[in-house]
Order: sequence, then structure tokens, then C-alpha cells
Amino acid sequence: MKPDYLAESRFEARKKIDRMLGNPYETLCNCLCFMMSLKGWENASIFWDKTLLHRNYYSKIKGNQLNSIKKENLMAICVGLELSVRMVEKVFHKAGLILKEYENPDCIYLSILENKPGLLINAGQKPLGTRERF
Repeated sequence: MKPDYLAESRFEARKKIDRMLGNPYETLCNCLCFMMSLKGWENASIFWDKTLLHRNYYSKIKGNQLNSIKKENLMAICVGLELSVRMVEKVFHKAGLILKEYENPDCIYLSILENKPGLLINAGQKPLGTRERF
């Protein structure tokens, strides 16, 4: 039987992400950059398409200049990256944010990850992402 090299490389990438997230000397930006590169997010336009966040976030993350981030914006990145709930919790921990599993909107955010993105609007919550300013 032929080994699955793609699955093996994904496993190695997940291990590297776990090590990065657990390393106190790695920044959140470095971790997000690594995950975005694995997904092929090569420019701000792709970032915008996947997260609906303003392109400035992409530049700040790439430049390791994102000093703080709101919970809903980090969640938009996690949803765009299609991270598992366990990985989202690790990313939030790295950012110094806490997900409150039994309180809105956090429980809805977690449902999005477990089920489907349409749940947010159906639950009457604000959509993730930033709004264009005209």
C-alpha cells in the first residue's frame, strides 16, 4: 500500500503549529503567518476573501505588528483558516483571549466552527469581519 505523504505532511504541519502556539517566544503573528502560508494566503486580497477583515490586518500580521486583536476579528481569521475548535482555543490562548463556551456570542462562534458559518446570522448576531467605511 502506498503511504499518504499529503496526510503525513499535514500531520507534521499541525505538530509545528502546536509547538509554535505553545512557545512563549513565538508571537501570535508568526503563528498566524505560518497557518496562512499553509493555506496559500499569499496576499491581502485572499485574506479579505477568506475573513472579510480589512486588508490592514493582513499587513499588520505579516509585519508582526499586531499588538492586540478583538475576539471577533481573531475568530474571523480562525473561521477563514478552517481551524478545528481545539486549534481555535489554542490560538485564542496565544492571543490572551478566553472563549466563554456557554455565553453569547462565543458559544455561537464555537457552533459556527462545529457546524456551519450560516448560524451566526440565523442567531441574530453581528457577522464576523470588518465593515467597509464609505
